[in-house]
Amino acid sequence: MPESKIGVPLKKFIPVLYRAGAKSAFDVLAINPYGHTAAAVIRNIARARNLMRRFGDDAPIWATELGWSDSGPGGPQRVGPQGQATQLSNLIGALLRDRSSLNVRGFVYYQWRDGRPYNGKDFWGLHTGLLTRDGQPKPAYYALQQALAAGTG
Repeated sequence: MPESKIGVPLKKFIPVLYRAGAKSAFDVLAINPYGHTAAAVIRNIARARNLMRRFGDDAPIWATELGWSDSGPGGPQRVGPQGQATQLSNLIGALLRDRSSLNVRGFVYYQWRDGRPYNGKDFWGLHTGLLTRDGQPKPAYYALQQALAAGTG
């Protein structure tokens, strides 16, 4: 799955960043590597890493926003409750496996708890929480716990 159509594509943004002389101005690159699957997220991180290496940079990467929705309006990251749990578990495994080769420092899952529609608008991102709006854990909550425990054991 390609990158989001909402932001500037990494293949355009990263080279412009380096050509402008930014290499010495940052010590970590933060990206939002959304993808329909965990494998797509890893591919997006790998694309960023490969672009950075073309410019002689092996600075760490932070995946600062990623996630999947279990419900809500349709979207490329709407995968259902079990799909959300599976993708999150798969992502943790892939990040643990590839963290050294990709030099990934960490990730931030979006979001902890489902959000309420605002200004009459609802979208898949408001349903990415590990908890429902009323604070009940979703299958993804438990999948995250299990994946992290397995990775540290």
